[in-house]
Amino acid sequence: MRFNQPSAWLILGTIAYLFFMHLGSINGQLLSDSFSLIYNCYGWQQADQMSDGLLSMFYRSTNEAGGSFMFRPLAIASLCGDYVLWGEQAFAHKLIQLLWHIGNGVLLYVLLAKVVRCYQLDTRFAAVTACLFLLSHLTPEISVWVAGRFDALVQTFMFLCLYAYWSQKRIWALCFLTLALLSKESAMVIVPMLVSLSCFRHWGKPNGLMTISRESGLFIILLGLYLVYRWFIFGQTTQVYSQSGDLFERIMSHAITFPTFLRHTLLGAVDHLMLCGVYLVLMLGLYGYSFYRARQRQMLRLWLFVASGIVIILTALLTQVGPGESSGTGARLLYIVIPWQMALLSLPMLYETRRSYRFVMLGFLLVATWMHCLVLQQWIAASQISKKLVSQVPDMAQSVDQDNWSLLLVPDHIGPALLARNAQAAMVLPPFQKQVYLNSVVPFIWRDLELWRERVNTSFVQQFKTNSDQPNIQPLYAFCLSGQTGLVKQAISEDDFLSPQEWQSFWKKLINDHRCYH
Repeated sequence: MRFNQPSAWLILGTIAYLFFMHLGSINGQLLSDSFSLIYNCYGWQQADQMSDGLLSMFYRSTNEAGGSFMFRPLAIASLCGDYVLWGEQAFAHKLIQLLWHIGNGVLLYVLLAKVVRCYQLDTRFAAVTACLFLLSHLTPEISVWVAGRFDALVQTFMFLCLYAYWSQKRIWALCFLTLALLSKESAMVIVPMLVSLSCFRHWGKPNGLMTISRESGLFIILLGLYLVYRWFIFGQTTQVYSQSGDLFERIMSHAITFPTFLRHTLLGAVDHLMLCGVYLVLMLGLYGYSFYRARQRQMLRLWLFVASGIVIILTALLTQVGPGESSGTGARLLYIVIPWQMALLSLPMLYETRRSYRFVMLGFLLVATWMHCLVLQQWIAASQISKKLVSQVPDMAQSVDQDNWSLLLVPDHIGPALLARNAQAAMVLPPFQKQVYLNSVVPFIWRDLELWRERVNTSFVQQFKTNSDQPNIQPLYAFCLSGQTGLVKQAISEDDFLSPQEWQSFWKKLINDHRCYH
């Protein structure tokens, strides 16, 4: 791997920025599904079933409880491998996740530099594209959230597969494609990308169609075998989430909401209207200029190849996702499209010498960095809040006697940053606590508020209140975490359970009086 001096400084500067800006996250706690994923590894280890548990991921869903059809055994093995090495230490898991993201940026540079050197073009294009990828405001969901390992792994093996395919090392390319398919379902888009790459290289040449078929045939067969295996274990091929309807029905139903998903995901996490406007204007302008210059330089086929990558990935997403959340949660779904997006708007770097264009690219890089910083700060805040909550659970439990229990309100998310979603119970259980505290402190998120009013005065309480023969079936205390005063504790009376209105009013007053996170 060779770097010219400007490229080296640009990439090293970006990496230094990422390490510095992620310090608050690395020193924070795990978030959301990261808790449950590590907890599962802990459970297998405690039962001495780590090998059996990992092996079972090869023939059943990664998330059977959620009714999904996720097939991600390699990513689960990666996370459990980290747990075996580092235990529950959030610092190590978060550092590895950041290194994985940075490694993907370096791999992107290596891949693009190899391609442009074949055509004796400017390798600064590769450096700029890699930096824009690393600094995209969509990437903190991967670089901070350990549960983003699925997407990080797919990206890694995608780059390695494309590199091997370009280098005519088909056996290696097949191996990397296999590893990608074992990491996450989104790896299926790699195969049409390889076909597109072969078209770019051989279209219009003598026997071009035959060469394209010969190069990509084995990869199409491998994808077909993967789909057959998914049908064998799940009874379907392309469906990932627990939606109803066949492929055509999903496409038709999602086509209406897909623009909303893109808007929410691209801009929902940045609460700065003017900055979002500048970003969109610059991005669309650079796309247009990229197409204009590609036509002028008779490099339209290259432009269409890069654009095809974006179209392939977005088409695949169209079959799976709904409108998304207005907060911007779900940016990880676009992680594999970011390199193609940034490559497309950076294409004029291959041959452009005009100073005005380079100033515009510099402006876009600065705007992208600003947006990245704003989104990252929200993920850092969530990590620190999670750390405070987990660390104060023992004190909460100590203040509750054996026959009583309490409810702890935990935030579902902070802006785009998922915090306690799908992880409430794990936050009060080993290995994140020294002992089981679920029988004294029960975390819940706001959307489950009414559910917990319905659960009290029922036998459900006895399912978790295992440390008492005659437990109080109503919670004695309400806990929440305030950004101003820290942990807040308030007694709950019987009157607070009389109606949904009374129950909600009690919690809203608690939140408003103490500025609690929720």
